[in-house]
Amino acid sequence: GFLTSLGQRVGAYVRSEVVQTLLAGAALTVLYALVGVPYPFALAFFVSLAWLIPIIGGVIALLLAALIGWFAGWQVAIFAVAATILVLAISEYVVQPRLDKSGAQLSGTLTVILMLMLGDLLGIVGLIIAPPMALTVQLLLGAFFDYRPASAEQESMSATALTTQLQSL
Repeated sequence: GFLTSLGQRVGAYVRSEVVQTLLAGAALTVLYALVGVPYPFALAFFVSLAWLIPIIGGVIALLLAALIGWFAGWQVAIFAVAATILVLAISEYVVQPRLDKSGAQLSGTLTVILMLMLGDLLGIVGLIIAPPMALTVQLLLGAFFDYRPASAEQESMSATALTTQLQSL
């Protein structure tokens, strides 16, 4: 039924985000260690968590990498930021499309509204749970209004049927 479908789609989204976070954390730990970042695991952990925050997570992740890398020298900071950009880009454009095949398009406006509300109420946890909540609300509203865009074939058939009816009148 609908609730099973809802659970599967939201579950697929959450699983995709968790797997991406774990993969990014592992890759970043290795890369940070290779470029000489102090405490590579800790930095990779916090960068991966920051990436979960919609809209501003990428900026926070880059600032964290630059700041911690800076303690080992400006060259290490540059390599840490480059490694962060590389891993997060691969996560977003290569890994995510392969993990989330549902094609559920998240409403940006609804996500921002929930980020504001949940962020104010729950802090950073609210920011992280806002996207799955937005997806849930979006799917519930879609089911409530039973919105199904008409295909071009349906539109042409209805236009043809309408023309036939008008001619018969």
